[in-house]
Amino acid sequence: MGDIKGFNKAVKPQREVLKKEIKTQWVPSVEKLQRSDKQIGTEVVDFWANKMEGHMRNATARVQENTQSLMSVESSSSLSMNEQLAYGSVFLMAMIAVAALSNKGKAESKTVEFDVEDLEMTNKKESKKQIKNTLKQIMKTSNTKVTLMNN
Repeated sequence: MGDIKGFNKAVKPQREVLKKEIKTQWVPSVEKLQRSDKQIGTEVVDFWANKMEGHMRNATARVQENTQSLMSVESSSSLSMNEQLAYGSVFLMAMIAVAALSNKGKAESKTVEFDVEDLEMTNKKESKKQIKNTLKQIMKTSNTKVTLMNN
């Protein structure tokens, strides 16, 4: 215990000098470093923001140019806006009517005709040899076991 007290008394003046040095030199230099880091960060962010702003201005200018060219095409039309809407509506209704009529004709033609003779199933008696050959072919093409059962 005495050694520790003696050590603390011996290093007390150096601790005071260190404390004073931290307050007067270290803290200001760290604050200066933080300010410069903040300034650099701001410059980097501002650089990219300005660059993006330039890209946005260019894109906006292109959109405006395209819009103006479209407007010039529209303004060269001899029909007024109301006339264009009226003709467009009439054309749309005509297309809907044509589609409805074409679907109506198709709905009625969904009948199927067939001969009863085509559906008749004939019970042909196959020979055991034919059945065995068929089973043999099935066994070759697939990995299944097939057996012939007597009825």
